[in-house]
Order: sequence, then structure tokens, then C-alpha cells
Amino acid sequence: SEKFVYENLVMDEVQKLKQLGITEEEGTIDPVDVSITPTVAVNSPGNDVNTTVASKENGLSNDLLNIGGVFFTVQIGVFRFPRVSSDLYGVSPLLTEKLNNGLLRYSTGVYRDYSSADSRKLDVRNEGVKDAFVIAYNGRSKISTKDARSISGTSNVESNDEVISSSASIDITFRVQIGAFREPIIVENTAVFKDLTSYPISNITRPSGLLIYMAGSFKTKTEADEFKQVVKDAGGNDCFVVALRNGKRIPMKTALDLLKNQ
Repeated sequence: SEKFVYENLVMDEVQKLKQLGITEEEGTIDPVDVSITPTVAVNSPGNDVNTTVASKENGLSNDLLNIGGVFFTVQIGVFRFPRVSSDLYGVSPLLTEKLNNGLLRYSTGVYRDYSSADSRKLDVRNEGVKDAFVIAYNGRSKISTKDARSISGTSNVESNDEVISSSASIDITFRVQIGAFREPIIVENTAVFKDLTSYPISNITRPSGLLIYMAGSFKTKTEADEFKQVVKDAGGNDCFVVALRNGKRIPMKTALDLLKNQ
């Protein structure tokens, strides 16, 4: 079959992907800037960020960067255009941060302690945003949750995201990596995704700035391996299975070991 050529793929960085932890065997954890919610752009009237009226319903009136101090919030997703609560499984209230690249980061809740934010994260996941996770800010700067907990004096508090020994904390999913892109893509307009719109499409941002797009979400590697053939049939000949724990890339061996010991 015709080899699928990734639109907008940074070809000169393909050979560096192994060093970035992009291979199935050498995945690495992204502790700060990870987004697993699809960035799906739909070109329709009224979706321009600059012309959309800010409201509580779309979260544009609640700027994260105006809160101040050290705080935690639960990230729902990063999108090209505004979303309303009904688009996001009814999660509310919505807060937003407009990123330098024009995308909108959506979150919910403001907490001064990590444990409250972690509890809210579980609620949001139960509402339907399976990849929700806790992020932290110090004033107008996004910082790691580890640094925020240290500043706020809660660095010794254990959490579901950090305690590997707790079986309840292990949320392993397997997905099929499809491509690496320099800029966010319009999923509906990218060839390989057209036959995969019925499956969850997600992405993570690597430290290099590359956006890694994945499809599907499975509890076992066997299911993901089977789905990999579906992706290949859709044109993603270079796809492969990756593992994530609580929304963060981890080595495949680590994921399988964690599941075996669960």
C-alpha cells in the first residue's frame, strides 16, 4: 500500500525521535507540559477566539493567569477554538489560559493544596474527561506540581499520580502513536485520521516542542496491538504502540511490569 507521508512532519527530526523517548521501547515521562486531550480544529462561524464573547459558559471570562499565588487546577484539554461546558462532558466552572501559540488551555477548579485538586481530578475523569490531570501555577507562570507542592508546604503528601506502590494509583493505557508534527493539526483534514474519527485522538507535547498524535485508548497491550492494524489499514504505516501512566509517557516494559504486579 502507498506509504503515508505525514503532513507537516519535521522530517529532519525523525531520526532524533528515539533520543526523545518516542519509540515503543524508550518512552519517557513528561512531568509538566503534557496534554492528552485532542486539539481538534473545526472551521465554523463563531469559532474565532478574538470574536467569541467571553462568558462563564465558555470560560473565557475566567483567566487562569489572574488568580495569583501558588495554586493547582485540573487540566481538561488544549483546544484551537473555545469550548463550552456541554462540549466537555458538562464539566464546570471552566477556566482558560491563552497560550503563546494561540491555543486555549482549559481547566477547572482552583485549589491551594494538591490533595483537593487531585480529588477533583478523579471527579473530572469520572465525568468523562479520562485524561484530566493536575497542573500548577505560581502567579502567571505554569510550574511543575512538585515545585508547587514544595512551595506550598505539601511536598510530602502522597498522590495517585506519584505513588507507584499503590495499585489504585496505576492508570495504564495503551495507545497507537501515528505521527509527530511541528504545529497542531486539523484532525479532520489529515488523511490518516479520516477513518479513525470514531476513536479517541490525543496528543502530547514533547520537550522539543513536537506534538505527538495518538489514537485509541486501551487497557491492555493486546487490544492496542490489534488496533495498530486498523491504523495501518488507514494509512499509518509507521504507527506503533505506546504506554501512558496517568496521562504521561512511560517505557513499555515499565507499564507491563506495573500491570503484572497490580
